[in-house]
Amino acid sequence: MGTVALDLATVFLARQLGDAGLAPAEARAQEALQRIHRFIENNLGGPDLTPQVIADRHNMPLRRLHPLFADQPLTVAARIRHDRLERARTDLASGELSGRPVQVIAARWCFSGATGFSRAFREAYGITPDRTPRERPGRRTARGAHEPGTPCTPPHAARP
Repeated sequence: MGTVALDLATVFLARQLGDAGLAPAEARAQEALQRIHRFIENNLGGPDLTPQVIADRHNMPLRRLHPLFADQPLTVAARIRHDRLERARTDLASGELSGRPVQVIAARWCFSGATGFSRAFREAYGITPDRTPRERPGRRTARGAHEPGTPCTPPHAARP
């Protein structure tokens, strides 16, 4: 952690001096990875969140994005899927959304169908979405999603 903190401080100082290129490559990669993680977190509810969109928004080619995740536990696409599953699990457990059908919550987090969502959910958590324990009403839901019942439109679908 100390090395990472030192590298991030170096990047910060290099930016203040006007030349981020002076920072070590490893520190620049770490900073880029942190920005990308924040971007994913803030855009999970967007239907067009893909590795290509992430690369484009961070002014890098896709072939440079994937190596940033080489030392991470998940690839960039797996990270998006995992985080969306986590948000869906939070919504399913929420008392506020207890009346919502599973397919509505799946669509809310950009899963294209209830069957694929249920399979992915069961693989990730060992239970089906409809068996997720519910919490008391009043708990806040995850940030960044579309309004309940407003499905994500897959990026390849035609837009009006």
